[in-house]
Amino acid sequence: MSQRQKYLLYDLEYCNGCLACEVACKQENNIPVGIKWIDVVTLGPRKVGNNLRTDYVTMRCMNCPS
Repeated sequence: MSQRQKYLLYDLEYCNGCLACEVACKQENNIPVGIKWIDVVTLGPRKVGNNLRTDYVTMRCMNCPS
């Protein structure tokens, strides 16, 4: 019997830095404390026009199929 494939889908446009993807990855893969296969990097805040903007980029280890 083949192992079921798991995918992590996300839209960076809507990422608010909640870190739920990091938690889900650790839980699904039984990753020990101190190790992260996904890391959410915070960019900012920076000034865009008259507003401040903070973006988040998800860095993956690429173990999940894409």
